Amino acid sequence: MVSNNTEDQAKDPIQETETEPEDAENADALSLESLHEELAQTQAQCAEYLDKYRRTAASFDNYRKRQARDQARQTRQLTADLIRQILPIADDLRRAVAHLSETDANAEWTQGVVMIERKLEKLLHDYGIVEIEAEGVPFDPAVHESLLAEPSDTYPEGTVIEVFEKGYKLGDLVIRPAKVKVSSSPQV
Repeated sequence: MVSNNTEDQAKDPIQETETEPEDAENADALSLESLHEELAQTQAQCAEYLDKYRRTAASFDNYRKRQARDQARQTRQLTADLIRQILPIADDLRRAVAHLSETDANAEWTQGVVMIERKLEKLLHDYGIVEIEAEGVPFDPAVHESLLAEPSDTYPEGTVIEVFEKGYKLGDLVIRPAKVKVSSSPQV
């Protein structure tokens, strides 16, 4: 019995070596095929991740731009609100300076009032506040508020002929429209 085992053992290695190249080739082919499939899956997954990354980056960039726009808009609106509250004070100072008599104009306290009025005008200028052009220009309801209409032979119809209260803008935002008198057609 011992000899049978030895013969079986001797035959087994030979049989294994004869079948090994076929199995190895199949295994290599299967391994190579599975590697190609795995590579394709990995590449597809990489493309998907790259697309998600690009979309996320673009979305974040849009968010950042939107936040900057919103913040600029909010800052501009807050500035306009503050300037609206300061404008009546500037108007009062202008009127006070305009009505100074020559004897008052030389007094020290009037020089202080004039200096305050100049500083306030500079402050408005520094914040980008611009006076709305009004007198002698065509009436524009976007920037002018008509308080009166008066027939005029010297101005064409629809022209601002007098400014009662100056108007101001911050960029294209009207802070306060100019209050004006507008020419109408002469009555016959």
